[in-house]
Amino acid sequence: MARDHSERILSKTRGRRIRKLRRALSRRAKARDEDLVRDLERARRRLARRLDPPEPEADDRDLRRFHAAVRKARDLGLLLSDAGNRGPASFLEREARVADALDRWRELRAFRAALEREREDAEVRGSVTLAFGLDRLISALDQSLARARREALKSARAASNVVAFQRRSA
Repeated sequence: MARDHSERILSKTRGRRIRKLRRALSRRAKARDEDLVRDLERARRRLARRLDPPEPEADDRDLRRFHAAVRKARDLGLLLSDAGNRGPASFLEREARVADALDRWRELRAFRAALEREREDAEVRGSVTLAFGLDRLISALDQSLARARREALKSARAASNVVAFQRRSA
């Protein structure tokens, strides 16, 4: 009996979500495509202000903020191209290259953090050999992490030079 009641509640909530989604889609479908493109372009211009690359001595927090801005710019560029804006494809390619470089750095950083947590757990458990092996692996990974960070900053700087030139010439 309780299961029937919970299934009924779940089905009703799913139905509400679908109805809300359908209403939102129908409202958006009524809006003109030009409004959508205009709104997307406005959002992209606002975001372009945040696409100045971080300084070489910037901390990881600044690099993460820049990475989030690049991902948003890439997503907005894809939405604009899907909406019919015939902007240059080089913007999308450049943002994709920068986002990929920053993704490599972020993934290595997350992997290093996971290894550090595992090393701490091994030390608590008393697995000295495992902790020592993980410590050696972490120190070897530090070099790759530093290289990925340098490449991400280099990629960001190269992309920003092109964007700055296009801003001046526009």
